[in-house]
Amino acid sequence: MTVSLDRLIALPPTIALGRLEVHPVSLAQALEHVLSLIESGHGGYVVTPNVDHVCLVEHDDELRRVYANASLVLTDGQPLVWMARLAGRSVPEKVSGSDVTMPLLRALAEDGHSVFLLGATEMVCAQLVTLLARTIPHLRITGTASPMFNPSGDATDFEAVLDAAIGTKPELILFALGSPKQEYALGRYHQRFAPAVGIGVGASFDFLVGVQRRAPKWVSSAGFEWLYRLASNPSRLWRRYLVDDRKIVGIAWRQWRNQRNGHDRSGAKRVPNLSPPS
Repeated sequence: MTVSLDRLIALPPTIALGRLEVHPVSLAQALEHVLSLIESGHGGYVVTPNVDHVCLVEHDDELRRVYANASLVLTDGQPLVWMARLAGRSVPEKVSGSDVTMPLLRALAEDGHSVFLLGATEMVCAQLVTLLARTIPHLRITGTASPMFNPSGDATDFEAVLDAAIGTKPELILFALGSPKQEYALGRYHQRFAPAVGIGVGASFDFLVGVQRRAPKWVSSAGFEWLYRLASNPSRLWRRYLVDDRKIVGIAWRQWRNQRNGHDRSGAKRVPNLSPPS
């Protein structure tokens, strides 16, 4: 996939999902835009919000700013695709970090771009490098690192690792720190790692090497990936899926009601423009 552009590829208007906005693009369009970001030399970062994030931004101002300032915001989760349709808008398909990772790495190799793998564990990163050497032999990996990152703690060690990664001059950095840690990191440090482009890919490294099993495609398409993940790790995920993420019902209801009553995404009544044409 070759993208020769003097400027970035234009994106369609965003769609509101609660208090954040997503770009209604397909996987192919997402890949094309990420490559255009790389080739533009502008830097930037890509995020893939899911139901949990839509709920978190209701009360997390920093996370909301992270999404507002992102270069590309994808839609990670079939329930969010349905939520957009409920409000009368259309998202072509679910596009998660795990959906993007391998196609993007293949496209990077094809166009001669480089990548740094940041996150997961050292063992997983080593296994992933071996896997990629076999499956995408021409991919240029400038390095790997598995730093700890605590968004509310001292980030000195993480920043040192990030600076070392930047020093290898990658054109893309995959952040596999888990959510929402990777989103905080992208939002705080994107100017630091520019002109490289960053993208949050969650548990993609673990999925690729088989440390974690990803939900089958039919489960994901049916909107039950959350249930599959809950069954896989109930002790860690029960509160997120069974308590915190129940808020999505109220958020979807509010969005549908505002759309039906002619309100904008802030809840304010939309006033039609009755001025005569100039």
